[in-house]
Amino acid sequence: MIIDHIQNYLSKDKLELFTEIVNEIYLMTKHLNQTYPGYKQWFFDKQVKGCYTLDRDIIFIKNDSGKIIGISCVKKDDEEKNMHYIC
Repeated sequence: MIIDHIQNYLSKDKLELFTEIVNEIYLMTKHLNQTYPGYKQWFFDKQVKGCYTLDRDIIFIKNDSGKIIGISCVKKDDEEKNMHYIC
């Protein structure tokens, strides 16, 4: 297994891979729209965009074949530090 985080893919030369990873994570978690109204908007507008400011991160685990099998959405600011685990 490999542990990685989305901030490793923020450079311009890795933009396509960044987009693929973000979309794979969203597809893996889109069922949360049923219990968390506005999840899709939160994921893309808050969590993903926050990764560019370093206020947020998405840590993910890949199995040996490269499939993402678990994620953790991390929020870090002066007021609050949160981690949401989704496996």
